[in-house]
This record gives sequence, structure tokens and C-alpha cells, in this order.
Amino acid sequence: MVVTGAAQGIGRGVALRAAAEGAKVLFVDRADFVAEVATEAIDADTAGFVADLETYEGAASTMAFAVQKFGRIDILVNGVDGAIRMRPYAEFEPAQIDAEIRRSLMPALYAAMPCFRRCSRKVVTRSSTFRRTRRAAFDTCLIPPRKAV
Repeated sequence: MVVTGAAQGIGRGVALRAAAEGAKVLFVDRADFVAEVATEAIDADTAGFVADLETYEGAASTMAFAVQKFGRIDILVNGVDGAIRMRPYAEFEPAQIDAEIRRSLMPALYAAMPCFRRCSRKVVTRSSTFRRTRRAAFDTCLIPPRKAV
């Protein structure tokens, strides 16, 4: 399992909970203390990885490290959020919105998807949710297929 935005907030909570329940988790964030957060998961198979997910190189190196460490990626929880949460969406410049989309959605599209195609995984994406806080959120969750009944 790869969890982005895992140094703090919801991403941190998801990653720690998944590790507590037995998942092998790669905690990913651009914050340099993400490896320390990964060690908070007691008796769990975790690692921290620092990456800038606004770039292809950052996202691709993240997924390559996850495959090297755990053998494959079964789940990607894209928990990163950025500056969009700090003020209303309408107050952002186009470049800031583009950066938010790259950071929040693109790791799934241009880095994790090749891993999932090789492993026959399925993709579920929820994006561009507008809440009463008047901010946009881009969340992506990739999950393995259910077994046939």
C-alpha cells in the first residue's frame, strides 16, 4: 500500500491505521520527517519516502521504490492535499490549481497505473469534490479487484 500525504493529517491517519491492521505501507510525503512518522507504526512493515509528487520523477521514483520494497502495489491512497485548503478555490491562480491537480491526481495516472496494469488491479477515482468549505479536493484510491463469487 502506498499512502501519499502521509506525514500529517488524513494521510498520516490512513497510513498508520492500515499498518496497524497488517498492511505493508509506504508513507510518502515531501516533508522530510515522513520516515519518522512511518516508525510510529509498531511491529509493522513500513517505510518512509520523501518525494515531490508534483513531478513525474517524484511520482515514478515513489512507485519504483514501493515495488522494490514490497514487490508490488496493491493499493494507492492519494492523501496529499496542498494549498487549496487554505483559502477558497476561486482565489487561486491557474498555476496554483495546476500544481494541486498534479500533486493530487497525477501520481495515480502516470506512475501507479503501469504497476496496476501489470498486476491486474482496478482503479476507483473520486475527484473534484466541492464542499461547503468552498474548496476542491482531488482524491484517488486504487484498489485490487474483488474475487469472483
